Amino acid sequence: MKKSAGLGLRHSFHNTVLETKPAVPWFEVITENYLFFDGHPRNFLRQIRANYPLVFHGVSLSIGSLEPIRNDYLQQLKKLIAEFKPLWVSDHLCWTYNGTENSHDLLPVPFTKESLNRISTKVQQVQDFLGQKIYLENPSAYVDFAQNEYLEEDFIAELCNRAGCGLLLDLNNLVVNQYNLGYQPANYLEKIKNVEVRQIHLAGHTIKEKVRIDTHDHDISQDVLDLLPLAKSLWPDANPMIEWDDKIPPLDYLLEQRTKIDRLWNADPALIQAIKTQPNEIKAFKPASDQQLHHGFWELLKKEDVISDQDTLEAGIFKNELPTPSSVGMNVYSSAYYSRIIEVLEKDFPVLKNVLDELFAHVMMEYLKVHPSTFDSIDFVGNKLATFFKEHAFDVDLGVDQKIIADVAAFENLSGLCSIAFSDTLPNLAVREFSEDDWTNCKLTLKPYVLLYRANCEIHHVIEAVKQAEIPEVPELKTSYYLFYRDGLHSHYRMVSETEFFFFDQFLQPRSFVAALGDDAEKIQSYSQILFKNENLFSVAK
Repeated sequence: MKKSAGLGLRHSFHNTVLETKPAVPWFEVITENYLFFDGHPRNFLRQIRANYPLVFHGVSLSIGSLEPIRNDYLQQLKKLIAEFKPLWVSDHLCWTYNGTENSHDLLPVPFTKESLNRISTKVQQVQDFLGQKIYLENPSAYVDFAQNEYLEEDFIAELCNRAGCGLLLDLNNLVVNQYNLGYQPANYLEKIKNVEVRQIHLAGHTIKEKVRIDTHDHDISQDVLDLLPLAKSLWPDANPMIEWDDKIPPLDYLLEQRTKIDRLWNADPALIQAIKTQPNEIKAFKPASDQQLHHGFWELLKKEDVISDQDTLEAGIFKNELPTPSSVGMNVYSSAYYSRIIEVLEKDFPVLKNVLDELFAHVMMEYLKVHPSTFDSIDFVGNKLATFFKEHAFDVDLGVDQKIIADVAAFENLSGLCSIAFSDTLPNLAVREFSEDDWTNCKLTLKPYVLLYRANCEIHHVIEAVKQAEIPEVPELKTSYYLFYRDGLHSHYRMVSETEFFFFDQFLQPRSFVAALGDDAEKIQSYSQILFKNENLFSVAK
């Protein structure tokens, strides 16, 4: 049966896909972009799913972590699978969490017996809970652990055999590891030929003097394309896909590339004699537990200064004499940790960045020390910024009152949450249909996307000025009240009076009108008018 090349669905061409309905047989979506909240992104995905099959590709399962699988993550994933019915579900053979802290990176697992036993058990638990097979992607890496007891390909083959999972084969990662770690792709593929491969990733990468970085921001390299015929001969029923995550070109260009890959994959493959080379050897080394390996890696990952050869040597957990020195590799991980999160904060808090100007990166580094990311989606890493500015003592002069900066952070965060985080499918309240008993017994609640904020000043003047590329005047400190809400797919805000704010605040939790506001006739009359005017923001609690 003919297999067709798919494409990664990216935010930059969401609307174009809906408007033009390009001839793509299936899209891969990053699971975490749609996982936890039922707002605008998931509404969009429903529209895409009406026209295209989907596959789910996760980045936060963290199957290689020392900690148990997180039940809340699996529960949300199972719900998402039930609604969208993806063709298959995949994630990465990596770890992202250390305790409760999320690196938002795909960190390398040790290929040890301890790690194999732990990960095999966790994969089986995941598959039992989801009721289906999962596929784990072979990782790209910039360092190799000296304590490894398996070659990567042997580890993967044994893991898939024990746990009954499959492999998402990333040929670009093989090429990156060939140059960084000395892997031999042909031997690697031969060793895993009995593993089920349902999907193959094709991507480009960044070439630097001493390291290749898995950036997915270039055309597919020729080294990767050269491996495609061999992969086709071993897994003829697999499905190739173009993966492009940064510096994303127009959709038309990606569609042209997808067609080329499709034709290449479905052409009659030439007979291939795989080049046989000597595999990497596993050399005896002082043993260490996986906990020691993870801890040593994490300590270097969080190092703010440049990681030196001496640092990695003293850590005692990395292989030496690799094509890419371990210090160079660890600096890739460390710099990516900070730069990735700060880049997201710049995107989500543009006004705050404008206000802080050149201090922004420094302040965000301070923020990450106090409030490291603990959530699966990196898009919510700034949720505690307002609290941070209210409480933190800075070692530099920010130039603006911290209360005002806290308001900016809160305003941008709430605007974003209102837009993407919560469902708007609940029916509007019909106050005019209330019976007399309903005022006492019917429990009312604000819809999930209705958010309140008590500000220290009229901060919206600053927000709007920056949006218009104007220099904002510093507002005077004066308590102000805001309500954020959504109308369809568009988020809005408005100032409200102290009385209105008090009224809305009573219904953050389900309560009857009388229980919230008492039975004083004059108050009921006054507050009921507010309810009548804003019934579209309320729903009846179930």
